[in-house]
Amino acid sequence: MARRFRSRTAKDAVLAPHSHHHEQITYVAEGAIRFDREGQESLTVRKGGFAVFAPNEVHGGTALEDTIAIDAFAPAREDFKKEMGE
Repeated sequence: MARRFRSRTAKDAVLAPHSHHHEQITYVAEGAIRFDREGQESLTVRKGGFAVFAPNEVHGGTALEDTIAIDAFAPAREDFKKEMGE
């Protein structure tokens, strides 16, 4: 089962490098994010674009503008469900 989350990130906010066993797809609904991926070139994703992260892939980034993103995870992120009170 997949799960999606919507997030707002302020311009210049740093997304710390991390990894998880979930596949992740991030769709940028507004703004722009530069993603840094271990062992790969940085990827800038702007409004209407998306990035895919493999399970256990180390990734992070920086918001280049105020950004709204929608993340989908498979399998569902149980830790996020708990944070959201589900």
